[in-house]
Amino acid sequence: MFQRLLLCSCLVLCCGCAAGGRHHATPEQPRSITLSALKANPAMLQEVEGAFSHDTPCILLLEQGQSLPLTLEVNTPAVTMAPVTGQLVFHRDIHIRISAKGLYLSSDGQTWTSIRDVEQTKAILGADHATLSLALKALAGQGAGAVLRVNGTAGR
Repeated sequence: MFQRLLLCSCLVLCCGCAAGGRHHATPEQPRSITLSALKANPAMLQEVEGAFSHDTPCILLLEQGQSLPLTLEVNTPAVTMAPVTGQLVFHRDIHIRISAKGLYLSSDGQTWTSIRDVEQTKAILGADHATLSLALKALAGQGAGAVLRVNGTAGR
């Protein structure tokens, strides 16, 4: 379930929608759950998922140095791809505020931006310049193939 949440977040980030702006934390902070605590106690996932449908937001802290198995699966009328799992490794702390109102990101847990605000989201993730590329390849003995890459770099 958490993988679906994270994948949805990434898809919204990649697709982008113009909206958002930065918001400061309210005096009443929602409960904060770390990725390491969630890994140790998967039952906490119900609280994270409940934040989408209830008026009880929570904050998920993706800690620097932590990794998360991420499964990518594509199933559309035009193309499909069997699930592929890899490790998503976090190189800095990322806070995700989850609520019925949407997803918000923060690098410090105090100043928040809507995940729909692509420019601010790129700044929080440290990727001032981001690219999505699809490369076709042909290798002798292996036939044709493709490589999908998402790259982000600081600065231009």
